[in-house]
This record gives sequence, C-alpha cells and structure tokens, in this order.
Amino acid sequence: MLENQMVSQIILFLCSVAIVYIVSYAYLSGILAFARKGFKYEVLIVLGIPILLIPFIDYADFYTRRLIVLETVFNIFVLLLLFSHKINLGENVKRGLKLLFGGWFFLQVGGFIYAQYTKEVYLLMLNSFMLFVGILLFFKDTKGLSAKVTDSSRVLIFGVNEPKLLQVLYLFWISGVLLVEYNSYLPKVIVPILHLSSVVLAMKSGDFFHTRILTASHLMIINAKLLYLYDINYQGFDFARLPDFISVPHVVSFFTYFSLIGCTVTFALLLYSRTRKSQIDPSISNRGALEQPE
Repeated sequence: MLENQMVSQIILFLCSVAIVYIVSYAYLSGILAFARKGFKYEVLIVLGIPILLIPFIDYADFYTRRLIVLETVFNIFVLLLLFSHKINLGENVKRGLKLLFGGWFFLQVGGFIYAQYTKEVYLLMLNSFMLFVGILLFFKDTKGLSAKVTDSSRVLIFGVNEPKLLQVLYLFWISGVLLVEYNSYLPKVIVPILHLSSVVLAMKSGDFFHTRILTASHLMIINAKLLYLYDINYQGFDFARLPDFISVPHVVSFFTYFSLIGCTVTFALLLYSRTRKSQIDPSISNRGALEQPE
C-alpha cells in the first residue's frame, strides 16, 4: 500500500513538473519571439507589462524588489542598444553600452555575493564568486568588440554570444540560488521549473544573457503579482510538489553541493579552455578571440 502511494506521488510529481515546464517554455518562447519582432515590441514587454502590473502587486520582499529594479535597468540598456541600432548610431555608443552591461553584471553578481555573505550561505557565495570571475574573463576576452544587434535580432551585449561553458556555469549557479538560497516555496517546485525553462530557452537562443534577463524579469513581475504560485494548495496540494518521502532539508543539502560541484568543475573547464586557447594563439586576450559567427 505504501509502495503504491509512493509510485503514484512520483508519477504525479513528474507529470505536473512536465506540464509546468512545457507550458512555461512555450509561453516564454512566445515572449521572446514577440520581443524580436522589433524595437517597439520589446518596449511593450520590458516597460508596458511592468507598468500595467506593478500597481497591482500586493507584496514583494526586498530581494524580489531589488531584482525587479536591477533587471528592468538591464532591459532599458537593451532598449538603448536596440534604438541605437535602429537609427544607426556610431560604434562609440555601442562600446559605451557594452561597458554599462559589464558594470551591471558586476553589480548584480556582487549583490548576490553580499546577500549570501549576510545570510551566511558561504558555499553559494563561492558559486557567485566563480560566476563573477567567469563573466569578468569573458568581458576581458571580448575586448575590442562592441555590443550589437544581429540581422536575426539577437542582442549580443558583449559583441558575441556567451560561451557554452559560461552558460553551464550559470545553470549550476542558478540551481543553487533557486533551490538553496530561495527555498521558502519548497516543497512546491513551480518557480524553479519556470526559471529552468527560461535558462534552457536562453541556452538555445543565440543571445544567452539577453534572453535570460528578458524572460527572468518577466517571470519576476508575474511571480510578484501571482503569489498563488507559492501557495502549497495551488492547482491541488500535490501538483508540482515534492513527494512526501523527499524532505525539503535533504533537497536543500543536495543542491548546495550539487551546485557547488557543478560550478567548480565548469569553472575549472572554463579556465582550462582559456589556457588552451592562449597556448594556441597568445593574442587571444587582445583581439576578442571569442567572436562567433552570427
């Protein structure tokens, strides 16, 4: 009897998670496709929806408000880049915008490091430090490149798409943030699955950080309004809920070390790949050697 109950809980969990993932991936794909139709469409996503929803948000904690503000600032920088591309402003403007994007990321990840230090989640702070260094090295490797918009409407904030190892590093990092640092909504896993779909979409998009921040900020606004996503009874008590035999402390402990090991291994591979490239071509750090075809 107990074994049958465990099996039914696992099946319900996997099916409900699959439903959340498929629906959210399809929805966010639509948001991205709409934004890529042109400048005015991205304005609607970045500014129109928040302006409509923010007055109706009943509550959002300090960190949620901070993230919404920071990610909106990033999206405004993207709008400036799209506008400069639309009216054919010079490369100096786009180089300046690249510096703004770089500064934004250092403030963003630096904010996570500070918050994790104050919360005394030191292992997650190591993850954030590795992500910080990974982005810094990528920024250095794209020296000489400008932020740009491609003919296929990809927004390359550092002049090229982010390398796959940096994207994987981000994936491990965000798994720790969502399932360890922000674990108060567990045993419901709707919010982590929503953000997982956003990251996977970004990894397939060709403009990783732009797609991730665009969709993540949209999810933050939606989540701040639709607080029932955190409700244990949303869509039924067992919908997208961890089975009873999986405890929340065990999940938090597992993902603490899973994210740390994943970040460490990926970061080491990232450093190794840069060393190999530098050995092949010592001028790699001086000419934007990470440039990729559009």
